[in-house]
Amino acid sequence: MLEPKILKDIESAFRQFGYEAEDVFNAIAYIYSNIFSIKASEKLSGVLEKGKLISDIVFQDDCFKKNN
Repeated sequence: MLEPKILKDIESAFRQFGYEAEDVFNAIAYIYSNIFSIKASEKLSGVLEKGKLISDIVFQDDCFKKNN
């Protein structure tokens, strides 16, 4: 399990851009699919495409990078 501070930092990074719930799920699914090299079905590929867009926005932010 992740430390509470790490979870708060992740939540803050997404909320900074107004992302919650399904958007966060999509981004996390995208990240996990890359880490574990998961091949996407047609249904999952839509989720991963949305997740990539959100991840690119959230994790390119200089403020987030400085906090890590």
